This record gives sequence, structure tokens and C-alpha cells, in this order.
Amino acid sequence: MTTISGDDFNRRATTERQAPSEPRRYTENELVARGYVCRAQYDYTAVDETTLYAVRRYEHPNIPNHKEIRQGREEGDWLEPDARPARVPYQWPKLHAADPTQPVYWCEGEKDVETCMRHGLVATTAAGQVLTPIIVKALRGFHVVVLVDNDSKGEENAENAVEAFRHYAASVRVIRLPRLGRGEDITDWLDLRDGTIEELKRIVEATPPVRAQETLDENAAAFTPQATATLAQREWLYKPAYIRANVSVTAGAGARGKSTLIVAEALAMASGKPLLGITPSAPLRVWYVNLEDDTNELKRKFNAAMASRELTPADIADRLYVESGVGREIVVAIEDFKRRAVLNHALLDKIRRIIRKRRIDVVIFDPFVSLHRVSENDNGAIDLLVKALAGIAQEANCAMMLVHHTRKPKGEEGGVDDARGASALVNAARYVRVLNPMTTDESTRLAIADEKRGFYFRAVDGKTNLTPPAESSEWYRLEGFELGNGRGFEDEGDNVGVVTRFVVTATPEQDRIAHLTQMDFAAAFAVGGPWRFDKQARAGWAGDHLALWLGMVDVTPADKGALDRAIRNAVVRGWLTKFSAVGPQRKPCDWVKLADVAPPAQGGAQVEGDATC
Repeated sequence: MTTISGDDFNRRATTERQAPSEPRRYTENELVARGYVCRAQYDYTAVDETTLYAVRRYEHPNIPNHKEIRQGREEGDWLEPDARPARVPYQWPKLHAADPTQPVYWCEGEKDVETCMRHGLVATTAAGQVLTPIIVKALRGFHVVVLVDNDSKGEENAENAVEAFRHYAASVRVIRLPRLGRGEDITDWLDLRDGTIEELKRIVEATPPVRAQETLDENAAAFTPQATATLAQREWLYKPAYIRANVSVTAGAGARGKSTLIVAEALAMASGKPLLGITPSAPLRVWYVNLEDDTNELKRKFNAAMASRELTPADIADRLYVESGVGREIVVAIEDFKRRAVLNHALLDKIRRIIRKRRIDVVIFDPFVSLHRVSENDNGAIDLLVKALAGIAQEANCAMMLVHHTRKPKGEEGGVDDARGASALVNAARYVRVLNPMTTDESTRLAIADEKRGFYFRAVDGKTNLTPPAESSEWYRLEGFELGNGRGFEDEGDNVGVVTRFVVTATPEQDRIAHLTQMDFAAAFAVGGPWRFDKQARAGWAGDHLALWLGMVDVTPADKGALDRAIRNAVVRGWLTKFSAVGPQRKPCDWVKLADVAPPAQGGAQVEGDATC
């Protein structure tokens, strides 16, 4: 069993049962000689109230906010903890007699247990926060509420408690109290922070329980098929990238247009309008958290995107929340001193609360790399982090989008394998799309000037666990929008990029080429040949022959691309046969012919005017 805090409950429980052969004694005089005073003693008893051992709390009058804790039992001198009987829960008799329908508060220290009990709560703890099977099983069937001290040790202890109790308790809730200062606890909250038991109970009631780890059920019933029409339907919010209770990923290289696209999609979902050609399921409540741009830059981006589409404040009402993470600590996972991944449960809980409070349908974190401080190549750490976020998406029934970077692809186009860092991110997501720039061939085919193709990109479905692969990509274009916020004279103001949908339209000639039949190819290539397969051939290209047969006079680069695709598709469909033969330059070249035409004689096919392969 592995926990992110590094605590292995089974190992610690085994160690607990191994008593040392020679326990070390110490006397109270050791601390007294250093000026410490025993302020409290907490007796640990069996269920029958027989004292087993005790914990003593020492404080120094000249060292504020510091304590020394000693555990043991009195046999002339104090014995070190390992010499005492098996560890038991504090206030075990009261815990044993408690109503199992009422919550049991798990505290980090005995002082806090006494505080809770003075307020009429059932509470317990373990000496030194060392958990044993006796302690864990004593809480079997109870609704456990873990009160977290506001420091790193408190987080670690809470994580260990959850890991131990969640398989035995009826439920486990983790409570991080508001208004706590660093190092403070439930006692400070009640005494110094105006906390009340009524507020505590409201917080507990509003906090969802930690889900127990799923285990195999040996008594599970056999699968029973049901009518497909009765199955619950997936709830798409903005198909195919956003679906309730799932995490999606948008990946692309820097300055590719990721954030600009996400801004447009956020506005489309908040307004319920098909701004990019996709109609949202309804006007949705969207929370966009950008961890790279400051608040002013986000205002420019969203206001430009709205103005370019003539959206008004009424179109989005109160459904859009935009936050900047610049200068703020928005990190949900870090590495501890042993380089183990540790989740920031306080922040994760806050994300849950915000989603519930604002009734959020879609959460977007941009970029993912700024959301954590673990090695992005560590599959275990990334898997832990993404599954924690996926758990929030499932609990809150919202869609979550993570915007991610890709490394430089080997070719002009990237895929999911080019997503930077560990593959666990892609594996854990249900939908992944990759943004690719327009290639040279694509700009030629679409008649886009080469110097303009950098403004065009397409979203490629890289992983579609919930939808069939798309037959074509979605194309987008980046455009500049003048904000008009200049100061006059030559200062025209800021120009901000906005994204629009780029719809690829075909000319009548290109449409005709795309719908040629096998009979058309049989008629076009019935006489002559063979023809060169490569469109770069200086003469004798099959596409030129097909254009001549179609009566095309002025062949544009886009037409040439359509002809090239038609020839390649005909080869795939078996209407034309592709083969290799030596050309005029005594080099092997690719040729095409009708399937019933014999290959050229050995020595190469001769095409007049063809100077090179």
C-alpha cells in the first residue's frame, strides 16, 4: 500500500508490535533541569478504564508556543514509549460508549480532544499520531471527522489518518477550518478565531466524505444486460471537448493559439452561442483560471473576444468567472524533501467548495504545468495529480479542461505522443486534442499564402475514448483585434489576438474532383500511360492528365492539391495501381496505371519531356 505522505500503515503497525528488549528510562528531571514544567498529563486507558500509559506535555515559561511531549508509563521512572502496552485510542471508554450515528472528531493532540469534549463532542487521537490496528478498528463503523492542524505536519498526519480509517469507518471527512493562522488548531479556532460548534457542524455537513478506495467485491452479482435505450446518456456540454465528470486535455506548442481558442470556447459556453460553429448544450457556468497571464491581460483577451463577436454583458450574465494565478500560490501538488508527490488537499478542497458555491459546469486550468511543482516526467506523480482532479470533476459533475504544452514534434505535425512530460496525463484524460499549425502542403491545398499560414491551426482529435475519431479536423484562424484604447495621435492602442472558425470551402472543380467515381477514372485513364504518381514530376503527372480530361484550364495550387488527393484515393481504392519502375534518369520512380494495364517493359517507362525523377 502506498500513500502520498510516505506513511505505510501496515509497516508501522508491524513495527509497533516489535517491543525492544532493553527499553530506555528517562526521568522528569531531564526536562525540569532545562526549565520545562509539566503542564498536563493525559492518561490512556483500556475500555475498562485501566490506565495503560500516559502522555505528558511540558512547556517552558521563556519559550512561547513550544512544547515537549513525553510518552510512557510510570514504574519508578518513565519508560520510553516502545516499552508500554499496545497503543490505544485516547478516551477509549467514551469512544466505546459513543453513539455510532454521531461523528467522532479525530484530533492531532490530546489537548484538542479535551477541547472538543468540553463542547459536547466525541473526540479521540493517538499518542504521537502513531496508528495501530487497535486504534483503527476502534473507529470501525463511525463517521470520522479529521480536524487538520494548519501546518505541513498536520497535513501529513491527516493524510495518514484518512489512509488508515477509510477502509473501516462508515465515512471519513477532512476538515480544514477557516481563519486559522499557521500552526493553529481546533482549540485556537474556538478560543481565538471566533469559531463555534454550530459553525463547525455546518462545515462538516457541507463537506463531502472521502471516497473509500474501491476494492474487488467477491459477492458481486453477475452482469445483467439491459436494453440499450434505457442506459444513461453521456452529458456533453460542448462536444467533443467538454463532458461532465471527465477531464480533457488541449495540447499544443507555445504561441500556437491554445489560450486564445480556450477564451473563445469559454465565451461560447457561457453565452450558449455557437461562436465557433459548435452549439453548447445550454448557457453554462464557466470558471477559467489562467496561471500565466495577469488580470489586465485577461481583461484584454476576454473583452477583445467579446467585442469582436458583439457579445454584451447580458449574453454571459453571471456565468463566467475569470481568475489570474500570477502572484498567487495556486499549486495543487508539490514534492517533499524525499521527492515524493504530495497533494495540497487544502487547495483541492477549496476548488471543490468554489465549484459547489458557484454551481460551475466547466473548469479550465491554463496551463497545467503551472498548477503543480512535481516532475512532469514522473508518471506516478502526474497520475496522482490528474486522478485527484478527475475525482473533483466526478464529485462535482463538471467538465474539466487542462491546457498543456507539447514538445517540438519530429515532423510538421504533432500528436498525443508529443505532449510534454509523463504519459499519465494523456492516459488519465478522456479526450485529448492537439493543436497543429498549417503545413506547407495544407497551405498550398487551401490556397493560403505561405507568409499567412502561421495564422492558421487545426485541432486534431488525438484521443477519443468517448467519441469516434473525427473524419476531419477543426480549422481555426488567428486575427488581430484593435481595442481602441490608445491615447490618440500615433498611439492606436493594443492589438489582441482573437480566434475564429476557418471553414474550408471547395470550388465547384474541387468538389467535382472529390466525387469522381471508378467509372470516371476508367474513362480518364483508358488510353495512354503509365503516369507519374508524384505531383512534383516535371511532366507526365497523373493529376495533370486527370485535369486535362476534366477540361480544367487554369489549375490553382488548391486544385492541384485536390487532384493529388484524388489520385492517392484512387490508388487506395484499387482503381489505379501504383508500381515502381526506372525512369529516364535511370532512377526508380513511382507510377500509376489502370489495374488491367500491364507494367512497362524492363528498362523503364519513357515519358516525353520528363527530365528527372
